[in-house]
Amino acid sequence: MKIYRKDDGYLPSEFIKYGLDHCQTSIDIFSKHSPNAFDSAAYLMHLGLEQILKAWHLEVFGQFESTHSLTVLKDGLTAYGIEIAPQFNIAFEEIDSYEKIKYPQNVQGIEVGNNNLNVKVELINSIYKQLPERLKQEDNSDYKTKGGRILMRKLIDKTEPSHE
Repeated sequence: MKIYRKDDGYLPSEFIKYGLDHCQTSIDIFSKHSPNAFDSAAYLMHLGLEQILKAWHLEVFGQFESTHSLTVLKDGLTAYGIEIAPQFNIAFEEIDSYEKIKYPQNVQGIEVGNNNLNVKVELINSIYKQLPERLKQEDNSDYKTKGGRILMRKLIDKTEPSHE
């Protein structure tokens, strides 16, 4: 199994930014869009939580194994304080199952809905509160860089000819 290391440029600060942004985008999609977009929202929620847990692994171990299982990632952090309260167990298992949405399969589809979105949001917030302080400090909604890029909105230059 491949190992991803801090020493190779995989930084907890980047993983936490991406993870939190993916989770927030997922919540926005579940809240504001039609069920046609729920598969995308579910996959983003899984990916976001996966990256948050991998940020935590990078912070305490300096590395993480190539796994997409939220359960495996969580279990590796039990000695470092992560705890999923019983009222969140079903939501955690459901989000973990969303990884299977990555590749559509008609035989055994994954049910996705926004009926218990508030519980999933509480779960994500609960995990966030347990993060090491250094990772929480990386969560600054005013950050301007992510993934080695400067984040900005660019105005459309209306003086350029259209390529339609």
